Amino acid sequence: MSTNPAPRTVCVDFDGVLADYHGWKNEKTLDPPYPGALEFCNKVVAAGYALVVHTTRSSPRIYDWLAAYGFPPCTVAERKPKALVYIDDRAFRFTGDWTDAWQAITLKTHWE
Repeated sequence: MSTNPAPRTVCVDFDGVLADYHGWKNEKTLDPPYPGALEFCNKVVAAGYALVVHTTRSSPRIYDWLAAYGFPPCTVAERKPKALVYIDDRAFRFTGDWTDAWQAITLKTHWE
């Protein structure tokens, strides 16, 4: 196990976290920012953390969206990087209970 401290990186998902999300329409349709997302990202960067936006969408489109809405400079990644924390609307925090993990998969509709 690594003894290195967690990197000072906050990784934030795009759809459903930074951008409001009402289901997949097409690659060109990007919803507006989720309420409070811009303020949160500004706070993260002002506190000295590196901000990474995680998405499966095209990076250039996401960079354009971020700039259009005035988000602070950040990195867009199509794979999750090493980070201190991941903020994702589909995440489940594993606590060691596999029954809870199974229920999170089968009882929650993540995209509705």
